[in-house]
Amino acid sequence: MIILLIIAAAVAIALSAIVDPCSLNSLTTQSKCFNCLSRSEKAMAINYFLALALKSFGGQDLTNLNTLRSFVACYACESTFVLDSFDVAVAQNLAITAGANANITIAQLRAAIKCRTCAPDPKSTKAAETVLRCKLNSYLATPPGPI
Repeated sequence: MIILLIIAAAVAIALSAIVDPCSLNSLTTQSKCFNCLSRSEKAMAINYFLALALKSFGGQDLTNLNTLRSFVACYACESTFVLDSFDVAVAQNLAITAGANANITIAQLRAAIKCRTCAPDPKSTKAAETVLRCKLNSYLATPPGPI
């Protein structure tokens, strides 16, 4: 009986140590220091951290923001509408790379997102994108199986 209580206590302690890095509490704690940044500074910080990740994966070093600006100059000539379409293509490519059956037609895509666009709320959409990127990052940190 005492052994079972000790095991139960050890399991409870171990489970309490497991923290979801994408929970509201975790993200609130992790992001507090970024509240002092302006919207444009936050956008550049995201670009900087993404460039650091790219470099860490062995990709091109675009951590110098002037180098990054030069690199994306041709992309920046596109309209925001087209850049948004680029974002959709990048997300689709990510899903395909992850093994999802995401090579679908526009009609299939519209059918898949129909419920999600009934009442488009930009804030909820942004929140969903943030949480999904966080969850995807968790998979990068702990791959699901052998590669």
